[in-house]
Amino acid sequence: MKKFLLVIALISLILVMTSCKKQEEVTISKYFQAMLHGEKGDINTMSAMALEPVYIQYESYKIVLVSEPVAQEYQLPLLLSKLENFKKERQNLVKSALDKKYELEDLEDELDETRRASKRRELKKKVEDMGVIVKEEEQKVRDLQFKINALKNEIESEKNLIKLSSGLVKNPEIYKGETQTSKTDVKVTLKNGAEKDYVFVLKKYNLKINEDADILKSRFVIIKIQSAEEFEKAEQGEEEKAVETEEVTEEETKEIPE
Repeated sequence: MKKFLLVIALISLILVMTSCKKQEEVTISKYFQAMLHGEKGDINTMSAMALEPVYIQYESYKIVLVSEPVAQEYQLPLLLSKLENFKKERQNLVKSALDKKYELEDLEDELDETRRASKRRELKKKVEDMGVIVKEEEQKVRDLQFKINALKNEIESEKNLIKLSSGLVKNPEIYKGETQTSKTDVKVTLKNGAEKDYVFVLKKYNLKINEDADILKSRFVIIKIQSAEEFEKAEQGEEEKAVETEEVTEEETKEIPE
């Protein structure tokens, strides 16, 4: 009887300790457990928990700080809408580039048929100028296509995250809700005894089909695993990009006549 009561007490203690843990801690603890199995960790389990699994050969680890999650509007519908706008813009750019190309061909034909020297000089100048314009228009199409391809990759990555977090596969774009992104600092003792600080960034999706529906069950997924130094550099790079964008926008605004 005493043994039975002891087992019940131990199970109760484990349940209490687990329930006190934040979801991020549970996810990261399970990820570290998965890294102990196999030569490079249990890759299947790691892939189910992280968007881009990273293997760390460690002796021990300690979760130092779990930051409060940052909520953001559900982005997939916005990304898909942006993609549609890009596609429409591309159609217009392609049409403009073709029109300019046809104009260039007409000028070249006219140049071939012209014999008067002064007229030929005039047409040659027009052909050169139009050639520059055609290249610029074609470059605009290529630049936009690069953005479209990058956006498509971002959308596929987002869909994969949604699947990992909530199990939602069919028509995720029709759902509403928010995402929560959380940063967790982890101190890791490596096999050689050295200590290294890591940052785990996690994300979960709180989605529902409409306002009256229940939120789908979801879990945190690891979207980034970096050393503290790598994370800091990446953050500084993002801040610099944001500052550059603000400066360009401000400069462009100055050029707009009142």
